[in-house]
Amino acid sequence: DTCGLTGFLMVGKPGLACLEGGGDAITGFIRDVRRDIFAQVDQASRKMSVSITEHGCTRVRFEGFAIMNFSSGSHNSKNFFGGCARADLQQLKAFLADRGIKEDVFEKVTMQSKAA
Repeated sequence: DTCGLTGFLMVGKPGLACLEGGGDAITGFIRDVRRDIFAQVDQASRKMSVSITEHGCTRVRFEGFAIMNFSSGSHNSKNFFGGCARADLQQLKAFLADRGIKEDVFEKVTMQSKAA
């Protein structure tokens, strides 16, 4: 249940969530991901941090919510528990740019992912 959020959850390594919605809904979603999805991930790989938050943002960049897979040439996959493929960050960058998300935001998020 996405609690009325829009955005996406990117599977693979690094994993990434881009969420639009109210603060309580986002907090609940992150709690559920940590409890339900991360329970199936090796404990040493269970790192999750919030990189960027915007309050009062009114522009919606996503329609609905999707689980995305930016590896092996696939842009959409619901089979996200079948391994931890390395994500193609150039595919992610193009996907975000198509939705008006600036390159500096991409760089900030992916640089934190590389350090994790």
